[in-house]
Amino acid sequence: MHRKALRYIALFLLVCFWVQGLGAGVQAMGKVPRAPEAKLVAASNFTLRGLKGNVHRLSDHQGKLVFLHFWTTWCPPCRSELPTIQQMHNDSDKNKFVVLAVSVDEPQERVKQYVDNEGHTFPVLLDSDGKIARLYGIRAFPTTIIIDRSGRIIGRITGARHWRWSEFLPLIQ
Repeated sequence: MHRKALRYIALFLLVCFWVQGLGAGVQAMGKVPRAPEAKLVAASNFTLRGLKGNVHRLSDHQGKLVFLHFWTTWCPPCRSELPTIQQMHNDSDKNKFVVLAVSVDEPQERVKQYVDNEGHTFPVLLDSDGKIARLYGIRAFPTTIIIDRSGRIIGRITGARHWRWSEFLPLIQ
C-alpha cells in the first residue's frame, strides 16, 4: 500500500510540474521578449561536450544569434516543444542562427537514446553536473536564453512554447 501511495504522489507532482510548464508557456507566447537595452548583460562563455563527443564553446558562435535551450528528457513540456525547435533549426540560416540544446543532469546514454528516437539533429550538449545551468540561473525546465550576435543576453523564456523561425528574423537582420 505504501508503494502505491508514493506512486500517486509522484504522479501528482509530475502533473503539477507539467501544468506549471504549460502555464509558463502560454504566458511566453507571442514575440520573443527582448531585454531593455540598459539590462543587457554578456553571456557567460562555457565549454560542453556534445552527444558525439565534440567540444562546443559558446564563444565559437560569436556573430550568430544563439538559441540556448535548457531541457531534460523527463520533462513533458520540454519534450512537447523539441519538435518545434527541430523545425526552427531546419528552417534557419546556420551562418546567422544556432540552436544549442543543453541537456541538464542526465546520463549521456539516456539523452542519446531520446534524441536518436525523436530524430533531432540540432546540437545537443551535455551538462551532466548542472554547472552551466546554475551559471545561467536556470530554475525551471524548459528555459531558453536568446543571445545576440555580440554575445549579450537579449531574452529569457521559461516554459514551453511553439517556436517559429519567423520570430527570430528581425533579430538577425
